[in-house]
Amino acid sequence: MAVRKVLVWFTVAWAVHALLAPSTMASAAEVEQAAQAPFTCLFDTGGPSASALSADALGVRTGWAAVPEDNVSHSFAGDAVIVNDRVAVVLRRNVAGAEVYTKSARSFKHRAALIPVAANGETGSLSAVKIIENSQAAVMIEAGFKTSAGAAATVRFRLTAGESLLDVRGAQGLARLRVCDQATYVVVPDFFADDMVFDPAAQDGVRIGLPAENSVLGLADGGQAIVACVWASTRQTVDLLLGSDRAIAGYEVDLPADARLWIAVMEGAGLWHARRVTDQKAGAELALEWMPPYPARWRADFAPDDGAGRSCYFSDAEHAALPENSKPDASCRFESNRAWVRLGDATGSASARLVVIYPIERTRATPLSVFCLVDIMRNALGVGPCQYVLDAEGLGAADNATPDQVTRWVEKQFEKKPAKRDPDAIREQLAKMALQVKRTDARIGEYVEFGKKVKQACASYAQGQEKTAAVSRLLAIADGMSSNPAAVLPTVEKLAGDLAGQIERDDALTRCEPLIWGIRAAGAARDYALARFRMAARRLKQESRSLAAGNPQAAAFAAQIQQQAEQMLLKK
Repeated sequence: MAVRKVLVWFTVAWAVHALLAPSTMASAAEVEQAAQAPFTCLFDTGGPSASALSADALGVRTGWAAVPEDNVSHSFAGDAVIVNDRVAVVLRRNVAGAEVYTKSARSFKHRAALIPVAANGETGSLSAVKIIENSQAAVMIEAGFKTSAGAAATVRFRLTAGESLLDVRGAQGLARLRVCDQATYVVVPDFFADDMVFDPAAQDGVRIGLPAENSVLGLADGGQAIVACVWASTRQTVDLLLGSDRAIAGYEVDLPADARLWIAVMEGAGLWHARRVTDQKAGAELALEWMPPYPARWRADFAPDDGAGRSCYFSDAEHAALPENSKPDASCRFESNRAWVRLGDATGSASARLVVIYPIERTRATPLSVFCLVDIMRNALGVGPCQYVLDAEGLGAADNATPDQVTRWVEKQFEKKPAKRDPDAIREQLAKMALQVKRTDARIGEYVEFGKKVKQACASYAQGQEKTAAVSRLLAIADGMSSNPAAVLPTVEKLAGDLAGQIERDDALTRCEPLIWGIRAAGAARDYALARFRMAARRLKQESRSLAAGNPQAAAFAAQIQQQAEQMLLKK
């Protein structure tokens, strides 16, 4: 993908440089051919538009002028538009935010509105536009908004060549960014444990705290678009906003000065699928009226009313093996040109009211022209989900001595003849892996103790106060954290010792295959347990935050639980 972009870049760069030379203002018609290439262009529409731009207006660009490259002092006569071959961002005068469009099949489609929220909680309208960066590689615009009370909020939008990611940066006066993407459902993804799916029909209130740590997905356009929001700091919180019609009005993410948020849109027919479950018995198998549009690792979420269900991967032997942290008992499969899901104990989905499916990660067979959530995570944050979770837990290591990484390295060593192997290096890596697993087990134990303390606090509070539904939810979450799965998981240290004993054997690879898979399974089980506990702590944080806001009598108690959950999540 990167090579293709570079080749296209250099093929068209000479023509673009001539068209966008600083001494001239090229017409939109003159740069139309250049605009199909992956570099970025900045346009002035020549006059303000009273309504959102149509696909034809974005495509034809009648009366528009391209702002010359390196010109950062241009004064806009109309609206400001940033365009590359995938995304367009429009800043219209006196409008509450930026409008994001995606391009496919040479046509643009409106996907989201990004509305800045000032420190006083109000939204305003666009009052100033300033160019910060203007080149073929990237364009960044600083937009100033003023509320009716005179509060100012400043935000920066940056779009780079050939990328689908829109980089949004907080600046002076900004508190949050509201994302309005007309989502039908919102997913809080978890890469090791289970997602949470929020169905507006099952929610109470108009503002709901989401237990999202670094990303949310808005499932929109009847299965044809997923709007992904990704951010780096675990301190950034996000709220789901519901309208009076119980539809999703948007979601707000913390975006103070110097914080960053990335927006990307995945799109295509059948990109996601949802099926409501009614009157289905446990163990019933459903044939879905849907098939994936391309090979990938497709994930199924079985969500009850509270959204905290179970997740599993579809098995697809033709295109990809299941990832190491998938559940082998998950009954989701593609067969006879149908997608099948089974409701029951195997997936923990007997109480599911909604099944949602989406692509979380690419496989070797995934077309290069599409991208998945893991691609967005890597492009935005610079690391994959696995390393991000380990770093968030303070368990990241420079040599990544995880069971999966180490056993794959050992396999490569065992493919060599015994004389070519490095026994000392193998033993060293196995020892590092065993230490990493011990640290993971210790962290899981800390979560268990935290869950017990919260459970005791909730029980004590409920004795002296009226037991609210919110306190009951806190108690239920804490109750699910009170048992330690690490106590019954396989001992990786023993398996590693057995593995080390085979280093000198000619047939080490064959003999050690059960040990290697045992270590990987034990590592995956710990990854799942750690991620599940972290998600539970995130839920405690958000539930207590909502309790404090909605019940003044319980505010002090809820604030205490929230603070403890935050300290637990930030502990290194």
